[in-house]
This record gives sequence, structure tokens and C-alpha cells, in this order.
Amino acid sequence: DIIKQIRHLNPKPGLAFDHQPVPVFPPDLIALRGPEGWTVELNRATSPTITVREDRLADGSADATARAERRKALAEARALAQALERRGDTLLRTAAVLVARQSAFLDKGPAHLVPLTLDDVASELGLHASTISRAVSGRMIQTQTRALPLRAFFSRAVSTQGGGEAVSRDSALDFVQRTVGGEDPRNPLSDDAIVTLAEHAGLRIARRTVAKYRSTLGLASSYERRRA
Repeated sequence: DIIKQIRHLNPKPGLAFDHQPVPVFPPDLIALRGPEGWTVELNRATSPTITVREDRLADGSADATARAERRKALAEARALAQALERRGDTLLRTAAVLVARQSAFLDKGPAHLVPLTLDDVASELGLHASTISRAVSGRMIQTQTRALPLRAFFSRAVSTQGGGEAVSRDSALDFVQRTVGGEDPRNPLSDDAIVTLAEHAGLRIARRTVAKYRSTLGLASSYERRRA
């Protein structure tokens, strides 16, 4: 009875107030897979450009005040054009680092994300982490299969067992979800068993990490998952 009632509910009640389609914004960058790896370029269709006209005033056509105002306006226009160029350059350089570091993620999916932070990218580019944060905020990149937010390329490292090589949070989450999803429901895997399987797969994650991510994914304990 409850399921029947739920099926009669409207899953999108907001449509009653706004029927306008959600606008689709073009990506800011384009990533291409070539024979030598991934390359990145700016989507010029979305990049604002400014052209500064350096026309000179005819001699005697304006007084000193007008000429001073013109010089000021030209300086501001040049500064704006340079700022846009720097912003585009920072965005492109940042995206190039993200794609280079996370090429396996682009090729094989979230399970192959490696730990990467704003500080890592900032250190490689010689910039401040806040600059990188502003550069990637709200930015999208088009790959051969889908568009991704640049934020998707960042992933925190998780606790490893025995001081092993750091793995990303996304990689660990994906492994736990796939492992539990493929287990025998009559003999579900314990957290210790998942740790052992992860180690065989090259992921050295701690038992507490498995328990934490299992909870994050909404997966019950092995006892509660057991089916007769």
C-alpha cells in the first residue's frame, strides 16, 4: 500500500512552478584523446575576448582633460584584456595538469582516480591554492564521452594499511561498492575480507576506511546483508 501511494506522488513538484527548460551551458574546455595521450584546449566559443583600439586623437581635437581621460580609459581596457588572457592561461594550465594526472580516470572511470588536491596542482604550477580553486570553480570540460566538472578530477587520499601507497577516496568507494555488489548474499564479505581483496587488487586501505565507506554507501554490515 505504501509503495502504491509513493508511485502516485510527483517526483518533480518544482515543474508546477517553472516549466522553462534548464539552460545547457557549453563547456569551457575540450579534452581530446590522441595517439600520444590526452590534450586540452580552451573552448574559444565561450571565451570572452576584448579588442583594444589604439586610435590616436587628431592633434588639437581635444583638450588636455579629454586626452587624459582617453589615456586612463585605454589603460583600463588594456588591463582588462590582460586579465582575461591571464585567466584563460591559468584555466588551461590547470586543466592540463588535471588531465595529465588523471588520464587513467578519463580512460577507465572513477575507480582509477589518484589522490589529487588543490595544493598539489598549485605547487606544480607555482600558484596559490586559492587561485586554482577560483580557476576551476564552475568550470566544465568536454571529453569524448561526456562533460565533467573540473572538480571531479580532485580526490582526497584515504588512510592506507601498513603505510602503503595512497589511494583516492573515489577509488576506494568504487571498490567497496563493486565488491559488495558482487558478493554471494548467502555468504557476505566482512570488512576484513574486503580489505584483503583490496590488497590483492593493489589498494592498501584500512579496515576502518572500509567500514566508513560502506556506511557512506548505505551498505549494511555483513551480518545484516546475509540472505538465507
